[in-house]
Order: sequence, then structure tokens, then C-alpha cells
Amino acid sequence: MRHKPFGTLVLLLIIIGNGEAQNIAGTEYSYKLSEYLLTLSRPAAPVVLDGQALFTLPSTYRRAGVAFAHENWTKIHWFRKLELPLDDVAPFVEKSKVPRQFYHDSGIMFTVYTPPPGTVFLEYRLIADGLWIADPLNGESRLDTSSGVKNSLVYLDPVPAKETDKVQEAESDGRIRFRYNAEPGSTVHLTGSFNNWDPFMYEMREETPGAYTLALGLPPGTYQYVFFDRGVFHPDLSNPERIYLLDGRIASVLVVK
Repeated sequence: MRHKPFGTLVLLLIIIGNGEAQNIAGTEYSYKLSEYLLTLSRPAAPVVLDGQALFTLPSTYRRAGVAFAHENWTKIHWFRKLELPLDDVAPFVEKSKVPRQFYHDSGIMFTVYTPPPGTVFLEYRLIADGLWIADPLNGESRLDTSSGVKNSLVYLDPVPAKETDKVQEAESDGRIRFRYNAEPGSTVHLTGSFNNWDPFMYEMREETPGAYTLALGLPPGTYQYVFFDRGVFHPDLSNPERIYLLDGRIASVLVVK
């Protein structure tokens, strides 16, 4: 029978990791995410709650972590073992040589990651007991043709567009103006099915610090496009129309009438 925690979430849900114990509820993890962890009876596919991505694995692994493509695989975010309080604790016997058990192994180890602002999806690999693997609990993946390694994917909820911040809009001469926000001084390109996905043909102009635009004359039709910024392809966050390309990437869809 699965044990039910008693008392409040903040006081009783304890994480054991790197030799230290800490409460899960607090500044690092949202209450909604903490509450979701309590409902898990076994490891599950990644979920995104309150802008945080939760990854889980069986606690039978001795050590596990996750690395991300946008961090160039250089940083490992290590998993922690989740232990839950026992319902029934044996009475304390002063001369007993058997230590009392207050917590039990939930069978889950996990880590929580907060993606950078504007991230649409996470491409990642797991390292489990010294081996790089795709996430066995996540069916979404793509093959990295450059390395031959299969990477797992987690798609995040898009940021709602503001009515005054549309990325593509028709101008009086019929051209479509694309807009993209990035770090000031960046080199941003627009690429898509209209230029055979050449990532360097159309460089966007920085009109104001961090605001990049480009106007193109496109004949009527349906197009897929992304922005190429610092070596990474980004779909249009303000455009809810998207499609998955054959290589697993997400592209935005534009219909010109």
C-alpha cells in the first residue's frame, strides 16, 4: 500500500541529494510542482508546470543527470532521490540497537530545470550510471545526424502573443514584416521554406536595441520559417501555428493570401 504523507507539504516532503536534505517547497520549486511530485507513484515522462520542467527516473540508478543542447551539453543537472515520510513510525526505545526509519524510498529520483526565457522546447540527454542515454520515459526524440545520438525533446507552452507585438504583418506594399526579439548586438537571420532553409541568406536589421525586423515579398502560399540566433533555430513565439519538421525541430507556419 502506498504511504500517504501527513501534515503539510512544506514540512514533510524531503529530498535527499548530494548528502544534504532540504524542503522541496520554497523558492526553487513551485507549490504546484511539489504537489504533483506527491501524486507520482512511479517515474513518468517529463512535465512542465509553472514554467519549470520536471524530469524523473527510477531511484535504482546510482547517479543520474540531464544535459541540454542549448547549453552545448557542457553542464549536468544532477537528479536527487525523493524520500517520503512514513505513516507509522515505531515508538522510540532508548536501548534499541535498530535505528528508527522515518522515511522510505519513493522509487523516484528527479531534477527540476527552469528554461531560459523564450524557450519553446528542450533538447536533452540523460547520463545514468556513467552512460549517455535518451530518456526511456519520453517518446519524443530526434536523431542528431551530426553525432548519430538520439536526443529527447520536451515542448514548452508558447508565450501568448500581444496584439501589438505580432511578428509577421503585411505592409502597404504587400511585403511581410517579420519581427524578433533578442540580445542587443546579436546577428539574427530569417530562414524557411521560401529560401530552401538557407540560414544566412536573410539577415534581420536591428531597428532598436534588441528588436530585429525584416520585410520580404512573398507570393501567396503556405510557408514554414524559423529565426536563426546564435547557432540555434527558434520558432516564432507569437505565432501559434507550428509544424514539426522531419528532423524533429519546430517551425512556424505562415499563410500568405
